[in-house]
Amino acid sequence: MKQLEKVKSLKDQIYEIIKEDIINQTYQNNTVLNEKKISQELNVSKTPVREALKALEAEGWVEYVPYKGILVKQMSLSDLQDVFRVRKALEVMVTESAVEKITPQLLQELKKSMQKQEALLENNDPIVTEFIDYDLEFHGILLKIAGSHLLADLIGQMRDKSKSFGMQAIFASRSRYAETIVEHRRIYDAVAAKDLQEAKSAMASHIDNTYEAVKAINKQ
Repeated sequence: MKQLEKVKSLKDQIYEIIKEDIINQTYQNNTVLNEKKISQELNVSKTPVREALKALEAEGWVEYVPYKGILVKQMSLSDLQDVFRVRKALEVMVTESAVEKITPQLLQELKKSMQKQEALLENNDPIVTEFIDYDLEFHGILLKIAGSHLLADLIGQMRDKSKSFGMQAIFASRSRYAETIVEHRRIYDAVAAKDLQEAKSAMASHIDNTYEAVKAINKQ
């Protein structure tokens, strides 16, 4: 029997649109999200918009405030710390699994990804979005090696939360580009050598350094 194609529901599509607008700060902190206005903009009924907002509320992206309505939730520095604590634990688990499961072919993929970042830094004016794409690719290959859909989903959620704090801004100077490449090289070398403790330590340091960079720009 032919299987039905899985198509995203209207609620899920609206959820993704609103979440992306929160992440890229089209909807800034404490912005009131009006069901009617959003439904008119997207040319849909209010029901799937309401369902999408409930899903976003459950994940901590928005909150209901009496007499005001649904507002974009303002993330605190404490929230940022919690996000990176969770992300570090997850990324270290991925690295541990990658060391155990690495193959020559996947190691080559990881190396090529790292080399693309190194080549980009050689440009006088590296493109932030391109560098971030390569960063995502590097971590994505580690996730592929680990082979855990659950870890991938959880890390994706933490990455989305990180983005809402202005992740792109940490690459405003070349220094963080260079630091990231050095940190990725350390991770790669440890995974290639199948040095479990060094790989876990390298990943933990990388996430800690990213956290410190993001925290610094959010204190400005």
